[in-house]
This record gives sequence, C-alpha cells and structure tokens, in this order.
Amino acid sequence: EWLSKSDSRVFWLKAGPGFGKSAVSVQLIKKRPEIFVANWFCDHQSTVLSDPLRALTTIAYQLSLKIENYRSNLLQQLGLGRSSDISQALDQRQQISKLSLPELFRFLLSEPLSRNIPHDHQYIVLIDALDEAQTANGNNPLAALISSRLSQLPSWIQFVLTSRPDDAVTRQLQIFN
Repeated sequence: EWLSKSDSRVFWLKAGPGFGKSAVSVQLIKKRPEIFVANWFCDHQSTVLSDPLRALTTIAYQLSLKIENYRSNLLQQLGLGRSSDISQALDQRQQISKLSLPELFRFLLSEPLSRNIPHDHQYIVLIDALDEAQTANGNNPLAALISSRLSQLPSWIQFVLTSRPDDAVTRQLQIFN
C-alpha cells in the first residue's frame, strides 16, 4: 500500500527490541525479491556491519547485480571496462576508500543511478536495524546520510528502514512523512 499510495520515499518501521523487525525485513525481501534490490543488516556488535562505508559499497554491489544499466553506469564511473585488469580494479578500490561518506554516496549511488536507467516500477533498498549503526559518540552517520542525500537519488528508489525508536535515528528521519 505504501509503495502505490504514499508520496514518502521512506517506510520506517520502528519498534522496541524483540518486536521482530528483522524477521519482517527478511520476509519482505523473500516475498518481493523483484523490488527489493539491495539490503543491509546493521549490527552494533560487528565493526563491519555497523560501518556506513561498507553499507554503501555493499548496496552499490547489490544494485549492480539487479539493475543492468546501473552496473554499466557504475563501471563507467569507476573507469573499468571489459579490458580492465585486477590491478585497475584494486587501484580504483584504493581511490574509493579515500572518499568521505557523502562523496562515496554521490560517486557510487546518486551519479550512476541518475544516468539513463529505464525503470518500470519502484525499487527498494532495505536497511535493517539502522539504530545499530550508531557511533560511540551518539551519532548515526548512516541515518544522517539517508536523511540528507535521499533527494539526490531518482524518485524510483525508495527505502524501507527498521530501527528502535532511538534518538540518533529519530532526529535524522523525522523529516520524512
């Protein structure tokens, strides 16, 4: 219903611990794999799964597997082609690792998604347990990034987010209807 009737690009399921938000996330992905084109499950106990840079690179990789024109655009953005070798890919990986979070978002997502990608329906990126991407200082850079940069993505990309009603997430996402 949200997909077809809402003008909001974010569906945010927030509930306390043990509610089953992650179980709902998994079921959504299983039931509608054609529209859930990427997902990320945050985990505060893992430095990898709470890292927003890893989240962005993984989401970009998953999008490249599901949206062919995005993959072509991304490879062009990376300066990689059929004749590229592993050293060129590794060099590009090293260059990407130097980008800030907003720069990485622009480079991997907003620019390649905005270039000539025909679409016949909405696509959804799911991020589960967004509250678990909070840093030790109480900030949530992934929530802040979604809040500040979602408008840079094409309107056919939407987000389903789950989190506890944590202040660091609520502060960032309150701008969405």
